[in-house]
Parts: sequence; C-alpha cells; structure tokens
Amino acid sequence: MASYEPTGSQFLFYSPRDRNYVAMPELEVADEGYWGLRCTDGHRAIRRLPDKWHRHRYACEVDHYLPEHDELPLLLPDSVALLSQPNAVIGSLWYHRTERSHLSRAYDGVTHLGTSEAAEDRNLFLISGGAQTNLFTAKISAGARVAPHVLVEPTSGDHGHEIFDKWFETADVIMYVNSHEAPGSISLAIKPSVLTTVVGVT
Repeated sequence: MASYEPTGSQFLFYSPRDRNYVAMPELEVADEGYWGLRCTDGHRAIRRLPDKWHRHRYACEVDHYLPEHDELPLLLPDSVALLSQPNAVIGSLWYHRTERSHLSRAYDGVTHLGTSEAAEDRNLFLISGGAQTNLFTAKISAGARVAPHVLVEPTSGDHGHEIFDKWFETADVIMYVNSHEAPGSISLAIKPSVLTTVVGVT
C-alpha cells in the first residue's frame, strides 16, 4: 500500500491520550474503491455509501460491517491529488449539509466544509434521525490563509477540534483528514469571514 508525504506541510495526528497533536511524516493511501478505514485485523473498508439507516455503514471486505477501526485513518486517492496542488483548496468547490436554513457554524464558531461525498454521508446520518436537511456549496476567498499543517482525526473518540484555536491565530483555513464522513477525505475548518459564493442547492 502506498503512502503520501506532503511537500511543504506536515500531518499532525490528534492523540486523545495526550490531548494534543503529534507530527507524522506520512500517511498511508487507501486503494481505489475503499474508504480510509481498516478493521483491527487489517482488512479494508469497502467504499460505498451506507443506506439511509446507516446499517453496515462501512463494510469490511471480509465481513458485513466494521465494528472496530484502526485508530489511524488512510488518505483517499482524491485527497492526495488535492494536497499535491497548493492552490486547490482555494479554487475548489466545497460542500456543507445542515439541518438549518443557512450555512451553519460549529459550537466553536467555525464552519466545516467537505467533499460532496462527505456531505452526502452527513446527510444520511441526519435523515436517519428524521431530520430534513439543506445542502450548500461554497468557495473560499482568494486571500484566505491556509494552515501549513494537515490535521488527522482519530477514527474514534475525541477528534481534537476543540483545540483548533491555536492554528486560527495565524490561519483562516485548516485542512483535516475526515475520519467520520467519507473517511479519508479532506475537510476544512474555516473562519466564516473567508467564505464566498455560498449557494443553497436544496
């Protein structure tokens, strides 16, 4: 299995035990057709979206479900392509799925954006609880400062978002490897002030 070492940036993995981020020189890349998850026996998670009730949400290639994950996610190949292009984050179209009628902010005041797959995964989770959702697309203003680090969420437990503030002192956009929605994809935590071209799709 290939691994990816970013140029000009560094992976930082959140350690729930230490409640801090630790540097990683590289991150493994998932094979095409699989999510960025492995079971504790090392088997891959088949890349498919769950049904609306989230039964067998991420299926192991040798089982019907993935009850326990390795703590460290893998990157999706699409994520490697994004990280390989320094300006791609600014130029890309990002997605946000919410129960609200407007682009929502997280509890810490920042907005989270992701890929279309991550938004669809979020939608399936929300509607499984009976919610009605809205989809928004957005771009980021050209002058936004993107943090040089790529944060990596653990696949379970505390994800460390509450200590993002230390990076927002010098950046407007923080990239992170999403371990919960379209696992292995790149998502963004951003200051709402750098959002532009917000469009409500549904």
